[in-house]
Amino acid sequence: MRRSLSRLLLVLCIGAVPLAAWLLYRHHSGKVYRDAGTLNGVASGLSPARRVTAVLARVFPSPQDQRQALLEALQGTGESAQGWSAQCTATLNRWTESLSECSGCQGAVVTAPRAYQGGCSVSITYPNLDAFREYSDILMRRTFDTPWGANIRTGPSVLASGQVVNSIILLGPEA
Repeated sequence: MRRSLSRLLLVLCIGAVPLAAWLLYRHHSGKVYRDAGTLNGVASGLSPARRVTAVLARVFPSPQDQRQALLEALQGTGESAQGWSAQCTATLNRWTESLSECSGCQGAVVTAPRAYQGGCSVSITYPNLDAFREYSDILMRRTFDTPWGANIRTGPSVLASGQVVNSIILLGPEA
């Protein structure tokens, strides 16, 4: 009896997580909030970094759309000149210096890091998808000293030219 009760509880718990996610998705999907108290369907009372991470809960038709939404949410938090911003941009600079280890990344273009209230970002344009994958493998093997540990690397956005763009976002300390 006790064993079957444990199994029943386990099945209920495992089933509850997808159900809760589906209900949350159904509750927010398709709604566009335009009133002054919300920002992209997220209460404006959230911290700037939380407003950026809230974008990850949405479903996008393509990596380009998700990348654009993340960058818009980050830029929407406003520019930052706080003390942590310098440390954040320095960390992103160290990350992008590792591009020199990527043999296929010759000619990759890196934007200057930008600091916002929600975090810092840098975008990288790679010559092709193979170069993006090689650099992603390098980043996965490396341990970088991130001040807060929370970062987002967007998926590859393939341009018509065959070049690939992605962004790295290091979230602010309140994430």
